[in-house]
Formats: sequence, C-alpha cells, structure tokens
Amino acid sequence: MKKFLALMLSLALVFALAACGQKDTGDSNTGDSSNTDASADWPKANTRYIITASAGGGLDICARMLAPYWEKATDNKTVVTVENVTGGANWIGWTEMFNATPDGSTVANIHTPQVFSYLNKALQNSNTLDSFNLLCNCVTDSVTIAVRNDDSRFADVNTLDDLANMLKSASSDFTVALTSKGGADELALLEFCDQAGVTNLIGINHSDGISAQKTSFLSGDCDLYFGKVGDTLTMYEEGTVKVLAVCKADRSSFLPDIATASEQGYEIIQGSDRGIVTQPGVPEEIKEAMVASLRAAQEDPEYLAAMEAAGYEVNYMDGEEYEQYMKDQEAVIIKWADELGYNG
Repeated sequence: MKKFLALMLSLALVFALAACGQKDTGDSNTGDSSNTDASADWPKANTRYIITASAGGGLDICARMLAPYWEKATDNKTVVTVENVTGGANWIGWTEMFNATPDGSTVANIHTPQVFSYLNKALQNSNTLDSFNLLCNCVTDSVTIAVRNDDSRFADVNTLDDLANMLKSASSDFTVALTSKGGADELALLEFCDQAGVTNLIGINHSDGISAQKTSFLSGDCDLYFGKVGDTLTMYEEGTVKVLAVCKADRSSFLPDIATASEQGYEIIQGSDRGIVTQPGVPEEIKEAMVASLRAAQEDPEYLAAMEAAGYEVNYMDGEEYEQYMKDQEAVIIKWADELGYNG
C-alpha cells in the first residue's frame, strides 16, 4: 500500500509538472549548453514516444514519468507525447518507429530481454540489434536470488558460494520460481548453474505472472526465487526472504546491503532494462542533442526522487557504454539459444 501511494503521488507530481510547463513549439533551440546543441535541427515541436506495451504497466509509467522532465531539459521546446502501440510481441510499435522520418521526432522504448526475440528462428524476424539506434538506458529492475528465511535447509546459506556448495552436496533436485520462459530470471538461473557447476536446479515458469510466481515460492511449492528487485523488496523488508545476491554491475540503491553476484565472483548481470531508441539514419548531431537532453532529464533531482518514490531504479547509460551493454546482453541470449528454444 505504501508503494502504491508513493506511485500515485509521483504520478500526480508528473502530471502537475506537465500541466504547468509553458511549451514553445518552435523548432529552434536557444537553451544553454546543458540542454541540447543549438546547431542541431532538434528539438522538434512534437516528439512522439512510442510504448510497445499497454497503458498502466511499468514501461508506460516510466515513460510518462520521464516525459515532462525531458521537455524541461529542452527548455520546453518540444511536447513529448507518449503513445501506446501494442501487438506483435512489441514489433508493431517498433515497426512504426522504424518507418517514421529519421529526424528525431519519433522514439520508442526498448526493453530486454524481450527485444532479442529476433534471435528466435521460429519467428523469422530479419531485424538485428543494428535495426535500432540506441539512445540511452533509463531503468533496470535487476534479478535477485533469494530463499525463504523459514526454510531450515538454507539456514547456513548466506552467499552464492554457500548455495552452490549446499546444492552440490544435496541428493535431490530443487525448484526455482521464475516468471515467463526466456525472461531475465531464467537467464540468471542458467548463468548461475553454469558458473557454479550446479545441475540440480529446475526452473518453474509461472505464465500467470509475478503474483503466481511469488505465491508458489512463499507457499513452499518452489524452493528458491529468482525475481526482480521491485518484486523482492517487500518480501525482504518484511523479513520473509533472505536475498543472497543482486545480479547487477553495482549494488542496488534499494538493497544496498546485499552484495552483487559479481562481488561474489559470479558474472551474472541480468534484469529488465528499459531504454529509448530511434531509427538508424537520424543525423549524428541530432542524436547527440537528443542524448544530451535525455541525460539532463535523468539527472534532474526531482525526477530521481520521483522515480525512487515510485520504486523504479534509474540506471542511465548512453553512448559506447550502452551499446556494449546491449551487445553483452545479446551474447547471453545467443549462448543459451538452445535452452530457450530459439534454434527451433
């Protein structure tokens, strides 16, 4: 309930900010150097922000929370309109973005690992990562690895090495509550088993969603839980679960006392990443102006406070860092293509 109220207050702040901003719909940009490059033909009077998911979900909420701060970062020279274009497992919205004029007036969300569905041979999708012009990553909801505090079998398990040793000494299989097939939690499980040399963890997917996943874990139907920080936090704060690791490059601001998998010697970086892309062909000076404004928006203290209150962890990346990150995430999918059923 507290998180829900915080989210509602954050959204109210966003809409109030959007209503109060005075929009200059001219295409020229006379803002200072902290915003965008005045020599670029950007910002446009209107920026269409395509979201490939339905209204009310995490992708949609994050976009609507960012929009007024992005406008603010351009000195309100553009109006950012969030539009939900659903269907085709995200590809209808992405195709609309691909087909738009490459002038910086149309962007879309990109989220992992779903975007890598083009690697699934059964879908016969000719797109690649190069089909997207990467602007920035905004938010990451990283995978956690957790056990129940009341499960005596894990009483002495406090690290990933403890978990690996316990599993190797066991004579039975253990089940892991996951969400959907091919999700970040399943990828984290595959990586942990591979790096730890463990063969007796069995992932159980819950296609009915996160609520079903958590119920299965908390009821004891599943032994372990690989789930996102945002879905783990309440259980952790209530003392229900013991979090062994967060699969993130650095520590989560929501779980600062929990060591990352990398700190424990396991190179597992998995989560639900939410970024922004545009079309290849957008002039480089316009792309630079777009990225500069997006960076400024996501460094705004008010935006950061609103996102934290709503339970979203900002994980900003752009440029070469973001491009390499996405290539690394794609490589994980390619590594596990057979297990994911991507090779037919």
